[in-house]
Amino acid sequence: MRLVSFIVTFVFIINIISINSCIAEIERKEFDLSELHKYQEKRDEKTIPMLIDVLRVNKIGYTGEGSFMGYENREAYNTKRMLRREALRALYMSVESNPESSAYFEDIIPVAIEGVKDTVHNARWAKDILQVIGPSAVPSIIEVLKNQRLKAQVRRDLIMLLDNISGREYRGLGEKFFISPGYIPDLVEMLRESKDLYSQTSILKIFREMENSRALGLTVPVLLEKLENAKFMTPEEKKMTSYKLFPMSVFQALLKVEDEEALASAIPVVVEAMDGRYGETAQRDSVKILAHAGKYGVSPLIECWKTNRGGLGAKAGTQLAKMGLPAVEALIEVIKDSNVERQKKTVSLLLEIKDKKAIPILINALDEKDKSVRKNILFVLQKLTGKRIGSDSRKWRNWWEKEKDIFEMRWQ
Repeated sequence: MRLVSFIVTFVFIINIISINSCIAEIERKEFDLSELHKYQEKRDEKTIPMLIDVLRVNKIGYTGEGSFMGYENREAYNTKRMLRREALRALYMSVESNPESSAYFEDIIPVAIEGVKDTVHNARWAKDILQVIGPSAVPSIIEVLKNQRLKAQVRRDLIMLLDNISGREYRGLGEKFFISPGYIPDLVEMLRESKDLYSQTSILKIFREMENSRALGLTVPVLLEKLENAKFMTPEEKKMTSYKLFPMSVFQALLKVEDEEALASAIPVVVEAMDGRYGETAQRDSVKILAHAGKYGVSPLIECWKTNRGGLGAKAGTQLAKMGLPAVEALIEVIKDSNVERQKKTVSLLLEIKDKKAIPILINALDEKDKSVRKNILFVLQKLTGKRIGSDSRKWRNWWEKEKDIFEMRWQ
């Protein structure tokens, strides 16, 4: 028993000495890179602690592409940079090949984030590591992004990394991972401060993929602000693909919002989009956004339906029917229009509403003085309920009081 214990202790000491010796060699820049290449080939979880230590010891204090401040010469800087690249590459291969390596994530994440600050070639492997880790890395990435002194390229890389993590499937989750709505305030602040269209578009995509649509109401003011700022970009910036896609991304983010109060402030911009000012995709999305705005979107939707603004009349009508109750009173007002053809179209639209809460509103409309209005409303009531009670609103009210709790729409 003592012999076994002695052997285990001896092997452990030898491993420690080997690792320390390896790190020492790296620090003296006399380390043979073939050792790191062997680790890359092994893809062994056991190499992860050693690689983490190597990256901790060999920080390059990156200050800019080609910089070697703090080093004896460019050769010393390049040697350190190369060592970090190979160590990051080996670490990526070990993490990617070993799902059980999650026990090391807490130590891996800081060195990987530090790696994103390296030169482009090194940052590539660091970003790949963080993307493989995924959900566990999100809190640390967002915390680092709060640093206002972060370099623009690093900030862009980390934001785009969050975008890449969101919507991916990860082992153990059984479904796609999406950034938590709890981070909306942080992401809104990042969007507000960002001057980079690529970063802004990535944040907008994260918003679109979030599951809590009501919480996204917080995003509306900054979305409108960024859309307004885009108008004042230089001619050169407007030629960029990211500029052309940006309005579409803003409207797709607005489309995900289901907070009526928040969307109310966006109505003027959404109405502008109906004319194609922000592109075809934004134009198509505009009527859906107005529908999400509930009572605030009814009036512009009806106006669009009546005038066929931007060729969206039919789509506006479909959205009004889907809205149900919020649209009923406004459509009854349209029936009062002297245009007989429009009255018929309005009746057809009311018949598509499947919300039984619309019934008492229609019953009240039977009290209108205009005979043609009463006639049209009665026709709608009869079709929706399957009842023939006559035009007396009192009889309809008595019927509704008895049937409202068990009534189901008959008209399909």
